[in-house]
Amino acid sequence: MDKKGNSFKVSFIIGISFTTLGLGLILIGLADMGMAIFFFLPFAIGIASGLLPDIKQAIYGTLSSMFLFSLFLIATKAEGVICVVMALPILLLAIWLGWLFGRSSRKDDEDTNIKITIAPIAIFLVANLFEIFSGNPRVPSSTSTSIILNATPEKVYSSIIEVDTVDVETNFLQKIGLPTPRKCILTEAKVGGLRLCEFEEGRIVETIKELVPNKYLRMDVTECKLDRERHWLKFNEDIYNIEPLKNGQTKITRTTTYSSTLKPRLYWEIMEALTINTEHDFVFRNLKKDVED
Repeated sequence: MDKKGNSFKVSFIIGISFTTLGLGLILIGLADMGMAIFFFLPFAIGIASGLLPDIKQAIYGTLSSMFLFSLFLIATKAEGVICVVMALPILLLAIWLGWLFGRSSRKDDEDTNIKITIAPIAIFLVANLFEIFSGNPRVPSSTSTSIILNATPEKVYSSIIEVDTVDVETNFLQKIGLPTPRKCILTEAKVGGLRLCEFEEGRIVETIKELVPNKYLRMDVTECKLDRERHWLKFNEDIYNIEPLKNGQTKITRTTTYSSTLKPRLYWEIMEALTINTEHDFVFRNLKKDVED
């Protein structure tokens, strides 16, 4: 190949080809949202880019292919904007690590054969094969958010167990696709009662499993129907603890338990906690408005 002129073209084609292969395997059920997709696939792209002669053009080609592929996912609604934004940091990190490996493996002034630049895809294929046969089970996790309110436990409890309207300003993540709750309707305030939470994008149904008025509320998430299927994420429980404090204040803590197949967990636990706590904050800001106004 032309040592300089083809670096952009080759890195762009490799980026598009590798990511398209990954997407195709996901769609036919031969890949999961695990380490193979989120680390080893971009790592392989980075290695291929790092092996090319013109460093700058290879980087431009790789980044251009990632940008175009992201636009394709969003335009076809294969993924939402928020999913792409959340995945970008780990993908770019893996590409960078692969690029470092590729540069360190390349000899100065070496003319790179096209077959060598394609070869790193084997890293992804082997990792994916291992993941498919070893399984990619859901990993249980939880996250909590607390707020102190200038209100009595009774007022806080009655305002959170059933919510007529959630009308505070949405945050950045909700503006780019995070589900936005608007109201919660309670069928019965007892064990077995349902709490129907309506979102702009659908609804979540919770069944009351334990209830101590003005103190504690635990619910199982028994139905989750939002406009975008999140098969990798399953909500399990929604728990509220209400504690009276001095000077007539009340502390309320919301804990959401869930399980996820996304990996690497070290990264995705941070992202999942960020999105869930953002939802908690949205509801708590509305609660603060209702009980303190």
